[in-house]
Amino acid sequence: MEIKRSSDPSLLASLNEEVQNLHHKIQPKIFKPFSLDAMTEFFKTYLQDDSTKAFIAYDDEPMGYIVLTIRESDEDSFTYATRTLNIDQICIKKEFRKRGIGKALVDFAKAYAEDLDVQRIEMSFWTDNENSGQFFSQQGFKKYQERMSYIL
Repeated sequence: MEIKRSSDPSLLASLNEEVQNLHHKIQPKIFKPFSLDAMTEFFKTYLQDDSTKAFIAYDDEPMGYIVLTIRESDEDSFTYATRTLNIDQICIKKEFRKRGIGKALVDFAKAYAEDLDVQRIEMSFWTDNENSGQFFSQQGFKKYQERMSYIL
């Protein structure tokens, strides 16, 4: 398996279909169903930000991807300046799951964060997406903050 940087919005959009449809299923009032055209346009714009990078896992064909974003905050009265790496998106195509590809992408993100002298890697997922919670716990991620909402 090889992990390579990608700036191909069409490829990333096509790999995003399963996760977008899962989000739509979990939160249909928030997430739209997958649209290849809309997702391609999203990635065209999203990848123009220098702090955002996408990487794809290949083994003869694309199997999944991870999108990483660097976030920096200045020191203020409450906190010190921070530099974090956010796992904004990760998706493995269904037929390639349970083969260590997600772990390889997270390990890649950890090495990338070390190279960038980042203090912490952050990520979030929808609570109803239990597979993501279990997966990230297995990768050594720990809860440090929780968010709650009240739906009207």
